[in-house]
Amino acid sequence: MLIAASLSGDEVADSRRLAREAVQAYQAKNFALYLEKSRAASDLRANHPTLLYNLASALALNGRGQEALDVLDSIAAMGMVLEPGKDDDFASIRNSPRFADVVEVFARNARPTSRAAKAFTIDRRGIISEGLAFDPKSGRFFVSSVRNGAIHARDRKGRLSTVIDHQWGIFGMAVDAKRRRLWATTSAIEQNENFRKEDAGHAAVLEIDLDTDKLIRRWSAPEEGHHLFGDLTVARNGDVYVSDSASPVIYAIRGPRPEARGLIPMPGPFSSLQGLALSPDETMLYAADYAKGIFAIDLATGDAHVLAVPRNETLLGVDGLYAAGKGILVGTQNGTTPQRVIRIRLGPHGLGIAGVDALASNESGFDDITLGVVAGNVFYFNAAGQWSLFGDDGKMPDAAKLKPATVLRLKFEE
Repeated sequence: MLIAASLSGDEVADSRRLAREAVQAYQAKNFALYLEKSRAASDLRANHPTLLYNLASALALNGRGQEALDVLDSIAAMGMVLEPGKDDDFASIRNSPRFADVVEVFARNARPTSRAAKAFTIDRRGIISEGLAFDPKSGRFFVSSVRNGAIHARDRKGRLSTVIDHQWGIFGMAVDAKRRRLWATTSAIEQNENFRKEDAGHAAVLEIDLDTDKLIRRWSAPEEGHHLFGDLTVARNGDVYVSDSASPVIYAIRGPRPEARGLIPMPGPFSSLQGLALSPDETMLYAADYAKGIFAIDLATGDAHVLAVPRNETLLGVDGLYAAGKGILVGTQNGTTPQRVIRIRLGPHGLGIAGVDALASNESGFDDITLGVVAGNVFYFNAAGQWSLFGDDGKMPDAAKLKPATVLRLKFEE
């Protein structure tokens, strides 16, 4: 049995409660109740690999082996990596040919794709490289650091410079090449080496001049509430959309005089907002929600709904989200096992999911993939954020385990 992560928000909270009750029933060896609670928890969060695995475990323990195998087949078809062959919960079906087949699929899912190539490294270890942006005019890449609150720039000749040093961690970034702006989100969290308790829950958006590297304006989150600005995207008209994963709310910076309006809230039925991407005609905003999947938000009406996902796919745990042509989104999915770069094929009118393809998974350079950027027909992404080494307390891990900030590249198929 696997224990589901703790999450918050309406049906997510109900599912979490039911999952905890399932664990209690399992520990008490009340397997009938374990099945009841596991099914109820899974029904509230469709295509959740961990909850489905627990459901398969409960079915097997209740003598419903074929149903358990059906569920395991579905998880394996998602591309996930689990080890039911080592789990005694499945002892009753361990000798089944179908069980051997599904164990083999999980093993295949664990093999590296070897499609991503190294683009460059920045020899700064332990910076928690999060955001990535590219300026087509200057040819500079920008890599942000949550740990030291800096934005590192790399030019066409490989020369490094620091654009800005900030007190808080720097998260997502986006370039507005037309207006010569670099936009970045910043938030105060314990993993930042300059963290102060009095700053906890504060966040802002930084507007930086691309040609001078000077800070133009700082757009602060509302004083009330707890905030974590994680990512943003910029429209062709200069409007900026920002995800707040702690509130959770999307904010907009837009209008003829945005400085007079400030951050405009766009509330919705969100739980844990992450990456944002605009449709080609910019009438729709897509938002990755770590706990719920991908939202489509009509920018004219504000209506938001989660896109339905095919049975054998999962879009939970998506961090970065990027438009990559008509009807195509690319995501960095670091909340699943394995972590993956995925291509999301949208359905008609961009209002559904036609399919999900793994572009890269289990690669040797992966060590907590984070955010990326699309440049032409190439996707660049941070491959070694190493978030897991720091933990919630933000303490510095063993220096020997730290790696340089590494950016990998994936070329899209023609």
